[in-house]
Amino acid sequence: QWVYYLFTIDINGTNPRYPNLTSMEDKYRPEQIFKLPTAFPPEIDLGMGDLLAKNVTIFSSTTAIIGRSPVDKDGTFIFTVPQNVPALNKVKSRIYFVSIPDGAVILDRALDFACLSLSANEKFGDVTAVGNRFGEMQVSNIAVVYFDMAESIKKVRWVYNQGRPEQLALQFPTDIIGANNFTRNWFPNMWVHPGLAASEHLYNKSFLMYREY
Repeated sequence: QWVYYLFTIDINGTNPRYPNLTSMEDKYRPEQIFKLPTAFPPEIDLGMGDLLAKNVTIFSSTTAIIGRSPVDKDGTFIFTVPQNVPALNKVKSRIYFVSIPDGAVILDRALDFACLSLSANEKFGDVTAVGNRFGEMQVSNIAVVYFDMAESIKKVRWVYNQGRPEQLALQFPTDIIGANNFTRNWFPNMWVHPGLAASEHLYNKSFLMYREY
């Protein structure tokens, strides 16, 4: 079976030309590892519901990170895995929100589409997903990651509604009267490159890579 670990790397960018990368294991000498079990990466518990992700590996580069903040010193790692389905051509995604660095699952939810790309905003905590849903490419608002000051823990507010998802990148009407006076999806037939996305955190904008045929 496939086992999922959270491997944490600290990047020291004091010298931008020669950034220093340090993993959790690099902080310990080999003779100390057997004395310090915390030197090993924590395993992410997917639960018993996702046996497909444990038995079958499917290429997926859909990950995102909510980085450190003044209140959340560690951040949150977000990724998707395939759900159990009767056939591989009907694979849907399941999304996980994992705490850094302990690897504890904060929240996991099933999606009704195969996720091709994830974007996360570090300032506002918004998480968006791109995927083909019922034959149409859509960008949807998924969740909000925030830090609860009262309980001093990070939490996830799930906002995705399968009955009426909050779609983004819509083309709004430009004519008061005419054929263009309706709201429609901006790119229903767009060929999105899986995993090729970036986020602009200050103004809460996302960028996608796609191809036109």
